[in-house]
Amino acid sequence: GDGTDMDLLTEEGVAEADAIVCLTEDDKLNLMLALLARHLSDNRIKTVVRVDRNEYIDLMEKVGVNIALSARLLSASEVLAYARGGDVARVTLLEGARAEALEVIVSPGAPVAGKQLMNAKLPRECLVCAYVRNEEAAIPNGTTELLPGDRVILFVLKSFAQKALSYFGDD
Repeated sequence: GDGTDMDLLTEEGVAEADAIVCLTEDDKLNLMLALLARHLSDNRIKTVVRVDRNEYIDLMEKVGVNIALSARLLSASEVLAYARGGDVARVTLLEGARAEALEVIVSPGAPVAGKQLMNAKLPRECLVCAYVRNEEAAIPNGTTELLPGDRVILFVLKSFAQKALSYFGDD
């Protein structure tokens, strides 16, 4: 049916759904469908929208879309993770590809391994957000010591990503 038909959306129970995922190839139609679903659910429903034009991501989030996914940026993230190689497990591009969220594994000979973060001399443009050790996730502070094998989530400006990664690898 036509996703813009309010009667159809009501009949299909959109108002009672927890989330709606809008995946047409038309960015504007996806936005309209998400907004219709939010209207029908009294803004309770979570919305995920596929976007082709990256410049629409900020706009969609400003008008109430919970998650705007760019197929192009998701593909670029996978390519970047492969290209970065080594112990980079995952890369996500943020802020229109100006920043990256990286999941890295601390190598045994890494400059950061065994040092307190406040003494690791990481670039200011790199933020260590979380780490996982022995299946336990934690939020680090300045006295946290990262150990080889820790999985670390970093936020870093794209232009400093390579420099930041050099602190977590053994090269």
